[in-house]
Amino acid sequence: VDGSPCNLDLQSRKIVLTRPNNPVLVLRGSEVPQSLLHTFTLTVTTPQGATGIASTDVVLSPGPSPGSCSVSPASGLAYNTTFIFRCESWTGGTKLLYAFLDEDLGILRAALPSSTFATTLPGAATPGVSQVVVNA
Repeated sequence: VDGSPCNLDLQSRKIVLTRPNNPVLVLRGSEVPQSLLHTFTLTVTTPQGATGIASTDVVLSPGPSPGSCSVSPASGLAYNTTFIFRCESWTGGTKLLYAFLDEDLGILRAALPSSTFATTLPGAATPGVSQVVVNA
């Protein structure tokens, strides 16, 4: 850690994987600078001009060694087909937790100790479309 400030654009969908009003903040690991200590600071100013500031330090582990992820089946019917998400051969120095995300819906499941997750998925945004295609 060199102590220099790093400003992340928390409005960027390239960096932030969760929706803006979600109480959980999930960042894309490849977009976060590779230091072990990060300080997040939130500054709020009321319309009357009063200001409040809060900070917290977050210590990051070096991250896991990559494995692979898959989903089965690759397509199915919305609200009907059970999709099984599976991640294998990931290793790390700490206990691994898995998060399964949808770019439009946000988090499907987060902080799972299991590398397998089964769920049905909602349909596309287009009315009358019931086919769901999943890419791992």
